[in-house]
Amino acid sequence: MDRSAFDRIIAAGGFITAPTGSAPEASSILVPKTRAERAMDAAACIACGACVVACPNGSASLFTAAKITHLGMRPQGQPERGRRALAMVAQMDREGFGGCTFHGECQEACPKVISIDDIVRMNGDYLHALWASRREVSDPGGAQEEMTSGARPSDEPCGPGDAAQGTMMEGEPTMIDTRQRTVRRSARAAHVGGKPTGAVRLKRAYNAPEAADGYRVLVDRLWPRGVRKDALMIDAWMKEIGPSDELRRWFGHDASRWDEFASRYRDELGRPPAAGLVDELVARAKRGAITLVYGAKDEVHNQAVVVRSVIEQRLRRARARAPRRASHEGAASSARSRAPAAARAAASPSRGGKRPRVGGRASPSRQRSSES
Repeated sequence: MDRSAFDRIIAAGGFITAPTGSAPEASSILVPKTRAERAMDAAACIACGACVVACPNGSASLFTAAKITHLGMRPQGQPERGRRALAMVAQMDREGFGGCTFHGECQEACPKVISIDDIVRMNGDYLHALWASRREVSDPGGAQEEMTSGARPSDEPCGPGDAAQGTMMEGEPTMIDTRQRTVRRSARAAHVGGKPTGAVRLKRAYNAPEAADGYRVLVDRLWPRGVRKDALMIDAWMKEIGPSDELRRWFGHDASRWDEFASRYRDELGRPPAAGLVDELVARAKRGAITLVYGAKDEVHNQAVVVRSVIEQRLRRARARAPRRASHEGAASSARSRAPAAARAAASPSRGGKRPRVGGRASPSRQRSSES
């Protein structure tokens, strides 16, 4: 594999500029244990390229985020934190890598188990540095100081919702505009209807369960051979969501029949009782991470892959409908708020506190008050 693109990304900013000299005293700069561990976890990246190969978009965001995080989490990397994020992300775009949409395949394939939380941090650093660079036009001194320090008002990573608050301005380079739109798509991909969604993971029944698996559900009609029920640690066994016996026997895990199998299996998932179970999994995926457990040896051609694609397609449709539904609900609520106001205006007395006349004559109460 040609990893020269990774080398160019690191050369763009994956270093700390400092005068040479003897090493400082180890205890002269205090670093919280959690930040030191987070930096060391990110520094474990070996640039193997597995994240790029596993990503459906061919994105190198996990690799770039790991290099940015392991320097940005330490005090020595703070002075160049903003410039580093801008330079390395721009170089990643120039290399032609795809954008991140938070599929989560990269962290599953990473041999060092680097988390996609580093991508969220990278997006926050990038947007903050971009905002600071724009301020340089109106306030060169303040923007320059902020770009040099690289620190945000809060030194913690911003969440996907915060990353989506960046604004676009006219006159920016096309690469910056493209990257900012990618960050916004990444933020939306991590949210459905304003609520964070977890990744839909796949895991063989013979792999050890993890706390990050979330809701574990077995999607095979047959129990995996040689696995004890107490060792599998599943939350549900959805037998009916698996392919029918006829389809399963016809497929026989023959990769040459995969496309036809996936098409026919999708049809089965659209019919009851499997359709109801898919609805349940989609609802759970909107609330948190779920893991589809399967027993097949082939990790690429199995029914769990098809089930995950159906769930993710449903989630994308839900995200697409969310803005339209919000606009329709806003219009309906404003119409309801105007209607009671109009009704009150019609029923309220006329100006000056006088009651309306009936047939050109004053009301009986008004006549009695005048006679008295």
